[in-house]
Amino acid sequence: MKNKAPHIFICAGEASGDTLGSLLAADLKQHQPDIKLAGMGGDKMKAEGVDVVFPYDDIAVVGLIEVITHFSAIKKAYNTVKTYLLEQKPDLVVFIDYPGFNLRMAKVAKEAGIRVMYYVSPQIWAWKKGRIHHIKRYVDHMAVLFAFEKELYESAGVPASFVGHPLTHKVQASESPESLRTRFGLKPGQKVIALLPGSRRGEIERLAPCMAATLSLLRKKHPSLQCVIPLAPTIDAKTLPAELQKHAKIVKGETYNALAVSDAAITASGTATLEVALMGVPMAIIYKVNLITYLIARLVVKISHIGLCNIITQREVAPEFIQFDMTPEKIAAYIDKLLSNESFHHTQKAGLEAVALQLKSKSETHTPAEVALSLVDH
Repeated sequence: MKNKAPHIFICAGEASGDTLGSLLAADLKQHQPDIKLAGMGGDKMKAEGVDVVFPYDDIAVVGLIEVITHFSAIKKAYNTVKTYLLEQKPDLVVFIDYPGFNLRMAKVAKEAGIRVMYYVSPQIWAWKKGRIHHIKRYVDHMAVLFAFEKELYESAGVPASFVGHPLTHKVQASESPESLRTRFGLKPGQKVIALLPGSRRGEIERLAPCMAATLSLLRKKHPSLQCVIPLAPTIDAKTLPAELQKHAKIVKGETYNALAVSDAAITASGTATLEVALMGVPMAIIYKVNLITYLIARLVVKISHIGLCNIITQREVAPEFIQFDMTPEKIAAYIDKLLSNESFHHTQKAGLEAVALQLKSKSETHTPAEVALSLVDH
């Protein structure tokens, strides 16, 4: 290790990246207590001692139109991070996912002589495969979540380490289901559905109304149905539709506890699908974006599923209700079958076991922190 304490910048642009960044920061401090950590991120990274120079709240968006409408905030973030990198010259930048922003910033860092690690691969196996040439030029090392990604990068001459998905070690409830039901105010012996509408404000606006309408339909057939919403810390409960505020138990930062008491779930596409799958809760995956964004995506995305749990198992372990298929009637019909048909529920639950098997199929060789420190030491 160099004589001076290493200086690492962690760059995350959304809630899932903030979570991974916080876990990375904690592990880095375990290895190197005097390490200097700065970054772009959120409250979780701050809590682990990262000096957050720009909060991600206003730039956590998905889609072409959404990016355009938030361009001024994204430009401000870009300029802030660029200035920090050029003036402070950290030993290493760790970019976490968020490729539209981070791949551009990787070019800035590399051209400034700063070493670059990319943690959580852009989904080049799904679209924009040409990005791998940009990655090869501006990224020193990839730290990937899935074993097949390591093989993909190494075949293209990009150094890569399979670090595994941190969720495999993290997804578990903190209390017994009985204790949680009591604490959440849920009646024993009655069905519970969990709603996970996403961690971005735009997702709440597009998905929560559909979830509210779906819940209303389900309550007509299942009057005693209870609902719990593990809301992301970045989201104000007051932004949810009145139906959900009235009929759901809203908890903050307790996703796994909420899932532990749930019989079924409706979740936004994304990392949450892996969390729900690892908790063994049958789910419906939903998503909707701006129409122009959707039409463009249809032209360039080359995979048949968008839910991560379906992508990594290469089959549909949870149905997807995307864009025009995201209707309360269709979603409610599927959830009703889960709640009413015990055999069907068991079959769907058993299918989710493939997710855990895939994530744990090969032992990771290094932790993200070990990869990062090896690059600083290089």
